[in-house]
Amino acid sequence: MGQTMIGHRIQSSARVLAALLVVCAAVGCGGGSSSATSSSPPPTPTAAPHARVKMPDVLGYSVQLAKQTMRSYGLVGPTREEPRFNGATPQTIAATAPPVGKSVLADSAVILFVSQGPQTCPLCSAHTRTVPPLCGLTLQAANTLLVERDITLNLHPFRRPSAKPAGTIIGSAPTAEASIVAYGGSAIREVVVTISSGPPPPSSTVAPSAEGPDSC
Repeated sequence: MGQTMIGHRIQSSARVLAALLVVCAAVGCGGGSSSATSSSPPPTPTAAPHARVKMPDVLGYSVQLAKQTMRSYGLVGPTREEPRFNGATPQTIAATAPPVGKSVLADSAVILFVSQGPQTCPLCSAHTRTVPPLCGLTLQAANTLLVERDITLNLHPFRRPSAKPAGTIIGSAPTAEASIVAYGGSAIREVVVTISSGPPPPSSTVAPSAEGPDSC
């Protein structure tokens, strides 16, 4: 009698074990679960918002060095090169758009104005341009404006105290609307500007003639 019950228990345990093996084979156990997990697609990363970066000062750089510098500052947008005839060293950056120091999106497009040197004119003695109004602009913005008109800006401005915001142009020589020789042979003219250094100290006097032109 006792042997019969033991035999029934062994058969029951064997049936339970067989059933477990069938279920495990169906749903996957052990290494099967890791295989199913690895085959599932990874979650899609959330796109970070566009960062804002400042346009670095690359004036006077070669095109290659300017692009490397912009990448190091986080500017990853497309760049376009525009040739310009002016008095700057040929094949160097004469101006940029956006101008130096401006805060822009990291993927913003950038225009590099590449100097081609002064344009010669065998059939004429001079080539004139009209100086645009520069008052209130920064040096970088004025440089971009003049380069677009093939006029060279002297990048060593006068500085003098003024009630106008510091860093803005308060005068130019030649003045706005004046006709100058932009290029032609060896006759190259530059526009020299005066920049405000901020309000003067109390009870101080400033001699405009000693500090540079003031035409604003």
